[in-house]
Amino acid sequence: MANTNVMRVVQEGPRNAVVELVGNLDTSAANLAVTPVIQLSDFTNNETNVVLSGFRLNEVQYSISADLAVQLFWNATADRLMVGLAGHDRLCFDAAGGLQPVPGDAGYDGNINLLVSNIVVAAGTPIQTYTLLLFLIKVYDIQ
Repeated sequence: MANTNVMRVVQEGPRNAVVELVGNLDTSAANLAVTPVIQLSDFTNNETNVVLSGFRLNEVQYSISADLAVQLFWNATADRLMVGLAGHDRLCFDAAGGLQPVPGDAGYDGNINLLVSNIVVAAGTPIQTYTLLLFLIKVYDIQ
């Protein structure tokens, strides 16, 4: 079996979106990169006179096998780290207004990238898994 990642839009509205990312690593590969894992084209532009340009991260709930580390990035020429995760927990950023992208970054396109690092790279390592639930706020720009 190969390393896998499945992205599913759980909920989408004019402002909010919930995305689930589930993956399995069963090979000794050091990294699994999915670029992009979340694309603007996966979502509906629900507003008039504005264009969907990205996402703000309000909350992430996650459960990650002990031998994995997961990073999410805003896609750009030099990807900007959004959040690094290990273990299992819930991180809520809404009190601070959410984690904001930086649209001025060169090459920024609103997409989100995933990098999963397999800390233990040894034959016979059991399947490692991760599940992330991302609570996103759609960011729009005036046309």
